Amino acid sequence: MISFKEYFLLQEENNNYNSIDEFREYWNSQGVKNMTDIYSGISYKYIRPVQIEVAKDKRKQGLGTAFMEDLIRFADERGLQIRLNPSDELGATSLGRLERFYKRFGFVKNSGRNKDFSISERFYRDSKNKVK
Repeated sequence: MISFKEYFLLQEENNNYNSIDEFREYWNSQGVKNMTDIYSGISYKYIRPVQIEVAKDKRKQGLGTAFMEDLIRFADERGLQIRLNPSDELGATSLGRLERFYKRFGFVKNSGRNKDFSISERFYRDSKNKVK
């Protein structure tokens, strides 16, 4: 089990990725299977983690939280929005619980007054550091 001290040291040591590939490979090696990628077009560029799955033997140790905080840091440093579609297909015990988990990190549901018709994902988080 990772202590909070080890968690913060882990974050400081591994926050200098040169690419999304390095980010993805690092977290896959830590037991967080992910298919995170950057998507871009003429008028958009964003990060979309298609799959996030913490290995069963590594759950309840803070790895999911560490992954999300590192992903947000990576995105904010580059001024990128993050978009995702929560699913309980990969072992989450409850879709509602998973959605609450993402909301803790500033994700909003893509509906109601937060609806952005230009994106199809169910949740998104704007970068805290908009880069043009």
